Amino acid sequence: MAETQESVIREICGRFGNEPTRLMDILLQAHRRLGSVSGQAVDAIARAVSLPRVEVESTLSFYAFFSPKPRGTFVIRLCNDIIDQMRGADRVGRAFREELGIDFGQTTADGLFTLEHTPCIGMCDQAPAALINDKVVTNLSSDRARELIEELRTSGDVEHLKLTLGNGNNSHRWFAPWFRNNLRERGRWFSRPWPAGSLAQGPGGKRHRGHQEHQGFASARARGSGLSHRHEVGIRARGGGREQDRGV
Repeated sequence: MAETQESVIREICGRFGNEPTRLMDILLQAHRRLGSVSGQAVDAIARAVSLPRVEVESTLSFYAFFSPKPRGTFVIRLCNDIIDQMRGADRVGRAFREELGIDFGQTTADGLFTLEHTPCIGMCDQAPAALINDKVVTNLSSDRARELIEELRTSGDVEHLKLTLGNGNNSHRWFAPWFRNNLRERGRWFSRPWPAGSLAQGPGGKRHRGHQEHQGFASARARGSGLSHRHEVGIRARGGGREQDRGV
């Protein structure tokens, strides 16, 4: 490891008193300063804080946002959970790939951008969403993805991104800036009264089979017949056959 990197590690560890209990802080600072935490950096940290190397390595490898290899100046992590996919994350991802000329898991030749996927980041109410370094960007579209790349190339700083979180349409001022209320129209589920038991009815007002079996089972239990008389109410086992037919 180059002497400059060695001195950076010593400086960071010293700032935290070479305390092993501050390992996460040390790794975070090292990653920010060096762009990654290499195997040699792990060795230097382990020596400085008097920890077994495996303990430093296991902490480093457990958290996906740490990397042993250099990443770009801007790490774009597009959320790919099911809600984001339903809201068009694939189209957004395609726009990022085309604009950057790389695929997910790769870094641009100029070292500016790394493109990755990430699981849920807690912004499903404003999907598709992504993290750019530690900045959250929401309500993405193909056009917005291209605009973000241009803004980052021009400004060179995530602090200059124009971000919008939430819409203020919430009941408490603490949450209004962060969350978006996506209920837009009155409809069957959210605007009509539901009489008791009506959700168990199928077409024509008939009760669903599962509801009938549940009711029959409840009635049998209420009469004191107990579980030994389950065959009287037609309770079916997971295989589809009646339990008494299976010798239960």
